[in-house]
Amino acid sequence: MKIIIENSDSQIWHKNKVLADIIHAATISSENILIDLNSEGPCAESLGLYDLLDSVCQQFLIDPQRFTVRTCNFLEHHGVYQIVKSAPMKGVKQLQDQLQHTPPKFKLIDSNTKLFGNFVGHGNRIRLAIASHLYHYHRDKTLQSYHTNVKNPYFNEFIGLEELMFHDYSADQVDIAFEFLKVTPLKLDNIVSYPILHEKNVYDILDYYSNIFVDIVNQTYFSGNTFYLDDKFWRSVITKTPFIVQGPANFLINLRRLGFQTFDRWWDEGFSEDPSDVQAVEIIKIIDEIAQWDLSRIVNTYDQMKPVLDHNYKRFMELNNKEFKRIFLHD
Repeated sequence: MKIIIENSDSQIWHKNKVLADIIHAATISSENILIDLNSEGPCAESLGLYDLLDSVCQQFLIDPQRFTVRTCNFLEHHGVYQIVKSAPMKGVKQLQDQLQHTPPKFKLIDSNTKLFGNFVGHGNRIRLAIASHLYHYHRDKTLQSYHTNVKNPYFNEFIGLEELMFHDYSADQVDIAFEFLKVTPLKLDNIVSYPILHEKNVYDILDYYSNIFVDIVNQTYFSGNTFYLDDKFWRSVITKTPFIVQGPANFLINLRRLGFQTFDRWWDEGFSEDPSDVQAVEIIKIIDEIAQWDLSRIVNTYDQMKPVLDHNYKRFMELNNKEFKRIFLHD
């Protein structure tokens, strides 16, 4: 029996229904139960999944060995529940096939190039802090979409303003975020419905990458112990765009394990080892630093980065499920 759990960072969607489904499945028969995290890669502990399963097992005297969790988080582990790991390769094979016929070119950096790209579907406190800073201080240097619409009930759980206050962001940051939400949604691409899941939709914005120098990549999952790659990261790689990744602690370390190169020659990437809210503060400092660069420095820096960008593209093109398993299951 399989139960699919839709989720976002630290949050199980429709949790009451999920709990009811698990209890029902566990009590109507003695079959084993597959908890499928919907081809996503959250940290299951941060998600609260193990606490939920523990509660069901204790209250209904269910053998925990009946539960298997299927995830795309290659760092997931648990001492009791069985874990099955799948490589986060959703849509990758199709992209690789497409790029065989239309490989990317290096972009032309000129006076029309925006320094920053920031493309956000639904928000959270981290994305809100970074996006509102970009909008308030570097609007003319940023190409940005931010689909959060406070008037649309779908986005109620993805606003993040209240969480900014709970996580000790400064009053100025909260004020800037509040003002920013008044002008959202900011849209570059036309999305008919949410969530944005279809491969065609998530890659519709690739043309915009030719107009930016560096992409601020906001990973879906940033809490707990996880390493998960999705379209947000792949878009930078396949367009040969430098990236600054806001994600879980040690994301860049795990990215390098997978064979990718990063940009510590040009800015401090130590933030990647920090907790998520510290990351936001440090990424904002890097943004402010790059914002001071003149066109000549940007052109020269991008030229220096080309071997790294080319390497990352080639690494993407050779990735497959076996590569993930070889690196993360046999280290």
